[in-house]
Amino acid sequence: MNRRRLESVVSGVALGLLATVYLIHFAVVCVHAVDIPQVDDWTYLIERDRLESPTWRWLLRPHNEHWIVPSKILASGMYHLTGWDLISVQVANFLIFGLLLLTVLWSARRLDPEAPWWLLAATVVFLLSALDHQNHLWAFQSVFYFAMIGFLAAAAALFSETQRPLTIVLGMVSIWFSCLSAAPGLIACSALVACFLVFKGLRARAAPSWPEKRLEILQGLAVAAALAPGLRLLLLYDRGDLPGSTPPWTGEFWRYYVNEAALTFGYDEQPPAAWGAVCLLLILIPLAVCLLRAGKKPSASSWSLIATCAGPLSVLLVIAFSRASLRDGLSPKIPSRYFIIAGLLLPFLFIAWRACARSFPRWVGWSVVAVLWLVCVLGYSDDWSTLPYQRTSHQLRLLEDAVRDYYQGVSEHAPRILDRRTLDNELDVARDLRVSFARRLARGTPARLQPRNDPPIGSVRALRADGTLEGWALDPDTPSWPVRVSLLTRRPGGRLRTLATAVADMPRPDVNTTTGLPGDHGFRLSVPAGFSGDPATLLVFASESSVGAGRVWLPSGGLLREPKTSGLPIGFVDAVSESDGVVSGWAFDPDQPAAAVRVGLFELEATDGELRFLGWTEAGMPRPDVESAFGFPGDHGFRFSMPDEIRDGRPHTLFFEAADEGGQRRSPLNRRGIVLSLTCRRPGP
Repeated sequence: MNRRRLESVVSGVALGLLATVYLIHFAVVCVHAVDIPQVDDWTYLIERDRLESPTWRWLLRPHNEHWIVPSKILASGMYHLTGWDLISVQVANFLIFGLLLLTVLWSARRLDPEAPWWLLAATVVFLLSALDHQNHLWAFQSVFYFAMIGFLAAAAALFSETQRPLTIVLGMVSIWFSCLSAAPGLIACSALVACFLVFKGLRARAAPSWPEKRLEILQGLAVAAALAPGLRLLLLYDRGDLPGSTPPWTGEFWRYYVNEAALTFGYDEQPPAAWGAVCLLLILIPLAVCLLRAGKKPSASSWSLIATCAGPLSVLLVIAFSRASLRDGLSPKIPSRYFIIAGLLLPFLFIAWRACARSFPRWVGWSVVAVLWLVCVLGYSDDWSTLPYQRTSHQLRLLEDAVRDYYQGVSEHAPRILDRRTLDNELDVARDLRVSFARRLARGTPARLQPRNDPPIGSVRALRADGTLEGWALDPDTPSWPVRVSLLTRRPGGRLRTLATAVADMPRPDVNTTTGLPGDHGFRLSVPAGFSGDPATLLVFASESSVGAGRVWLPSGGLLREPKTSGLPIGFVDAVSESDGVVSGWAFDPDQPAAAVRVGLFELEATDGELRFLGWTEAGMPRPDVESAFGFPGDHGFRFSMPDEIRDGRPHTLFFEAADEGGQRRSPLNRRGIVLSLTCRRPGP
């Protein structure tokens, strides 16, 4: 078998594997998609009947700093096809993402016709990692895919070798499509047009006659004029209540920007600043070399490669400029929705490095490509799990439950991430249009039996002589996923400064026994050696990313500064005996840990779905394991004997609820009140 034949076989296998990974990823998206709007999705419901009967005025109305015309057309089309079933919309988004991958493959091959297909497949496959999970499970995020498809098409058309007027017109149309899709398209196309103007200027200077010079200049000016409406929208956009931008001369800006560069290579957890700088150099060095060469000889392919990389780099610069100050200083991780911008650079960086190495022996170029690919393999090595999809899907289901409670009038509080000022109108529009999620919300089960979005729980139990804090923390919603804990100190004036962070993933079998929940939940935090303040200024909090939940300060039994408590009783049912009809567990009120709370028992009626009260018991029995785990004094255990009326040998679904001393604050046990189907019988005479 000759070399060309072997390369064809390997390329075919590589492309087949790439398609297989795409189909597997497609199946994962289908399994974890949830039919509930997120954040920007609700904007489609602000105006009544627009999904059903779109108008040009509605299509062209900006959304924040974006025009989103193609996504609005998609939303209206999906409404007529599926009733705006957001699962179907997310599936359609992933198909559009597949079109973007094909566009990337075609663009990379056009820029480097000698690059084997197996190499292109080996670089594009990284775009199919789980890093992009947030975009895949968010209907609105099709705006990014449309914008990048238009941008790549514009780069291919404007920098064609022929430079015919028709291809220039096609490039302008692609620019309009990209700009009308999202602000990143406008920013990327601005960089593209800047490169095109320089390219045309160099060609005009080298042209032998004035008519040819004039044609080059006019083509450049015509393409630049295509951007004018979009730039006006971006410049006039009112940022409203958002914090100020982060200037590029600040350290915060560059920390964020190098993190974005590291995201290109799969390093999504905040890497050391030095490694982020190395990643940025891996991007800039080949582009600088190509730029120097293109300045001497303005070939269309060289400038096309420069423009294709300059677009995403410009978008990342603007994101750092506008978003670095919006980050929670305790969580510097770059949002995964920006991965599609950073990751899009990767296939073209391989092409750029190959272009730089063409003047060297062949083995040098392949060595550089191999090293770069290994860097990517290391960065993306932990990004192929379905866990991010499971976590995001869980969060969306919690959001769905919260919206259902609000929709049915069970809860007066809108989900924290939604604006109650507009949510009422949006839900009314959804109901009138009979969109898919509104029809399902109307068929909901009793809200008190639905899973709640509970904040994390835990405590700090030891401060060792070496400055190490030990404790535990867990999220009752997702006990198998470790939460992040942080140690802070309060500065003069009340501002908080982070001293250390850790993940609560160490074994704590006592916590598993006490809570009845699986997973490893212990943690250790080391107070920095340079800290000379009072331990009373230290606080520890646990945080998780579920919808509606914030940071929770952990109690320490007087070791550190005592935080405010959650205000709701907590507890678990951890033992059930069907033989004698006894249920036992624990419950207490963090606000009044010494006072015994009451635990109520209810039965879910099978006929009408209502809850029937069966009785109360008091949580006042010794439970030293609970006292040791939480650090709260008092007796918090309870035992509940089933009433004779339900000990009839038939199944009964039960619900347990803890109430504070005054009965004003109530909370279900085991998040949703443990639901048991008991078939125990009363003892014989």
